[in-house]
Amino acid sequence: IKGGMAFINITDIIRLEADGAHTIVVEVDGKKHISTRYMKEYEDMLSPDMFFRIHASHIINLSKVKKFSREDGFSVEMSDGQILEISRRRKEEFFEKLKLAD
Repeated sequence: IKGGMAFINITDIIRLEADGAHTIVVEVDGKKHISTRYMKEYEDMLSPDMFFRIHASHIINLSKVKKFSREDGFSVEMSDGQILEISRRRKEEFFEKLKLAD
């Protein structure tokens, strides 16, 4: 919403993606919202029980993870079909979050 504010149900968020000084919020219905807040602000605001920063450029809604893969590094497939890389640095914490064994 140009010059305005969108109110989004937190359970409708699939992921947040860094885009320079902006953050793109992606909803389950495919809508994308551009925010002037940095990813770090969202990381601090969102519940760590529900959201996890898998990479410098992505925060995901853990309930929207469809599939986890170890092929070609580590990645997750989200409910919208998007495949996102999990950084090596965050891999162990991600496993803990989802109670996965390495």
